[in-house]
Amino acid sequence: MTEPEQPYVAFIGNTIAGRGSIVELASLCKAKLDAGEKNRIAIFDNKTGRPVDVDFRGTPEQMLNTLARRHATSESPAASEPAKARAITGEVSLLPRHWDWLRQGRGGTSATLRRLIDSERKRDAGERAIQQVVETTHRFIWDMAGDEADFEAATRALFAHDFARFESLIQAWPADICTQTLHYLHAAR
Repeated sequence: MTEPEQPYVAFIGNTIAGRGSIVELASLCKAKLDAGEKNRIAIFDNKTGRPVDVDFRGTPEQMLNTLARRHATSESPAASEPAKARAITGEVSLLPRHWDWLRQGRGGTSATLRRLIDSERKRDAGERAIQQVVETTHRFIWDMAGDEADFEAATRALFAHDFARFESLIQAWPADICTQTLHYLHAAR
């Protein structure tokens, strides 16, 4: 059985300080700051690569209360109706040859259109997943590795989907930054 993924990762300088819940990591980082840590402290969402804004001012209790208020408002689920499957009619403008082709399809015009749409949605989902991985990876490296060697070349390789070249270019980066970058890159594979 695999270990469940931790939702956040904390960095002190270029080193991973821990993985876990936002409360665990904020408490760990607050203790480090209060003990005199001078290196940059950053906490990232382990799925999106987004940095988490934590206000470390005040006592540990005050910091956690502020954090709880921020996360309660930013993560509250939106009220929504249960999803219901229903047919919605609309107007479609096609040439006569297109209508003829659709009518000849298995199940008629509507069934053929639904199959075409579902097929395109599946194809697009794969492309969107790759783009999401690229954006998440880039978000993290922009924040943590912008000054590293070959950053620009690595970024070009990432956006060109040349992942083998990207991985070879980041190997000289600090070990934990490289590890987290590959975590984001391989998340959808």
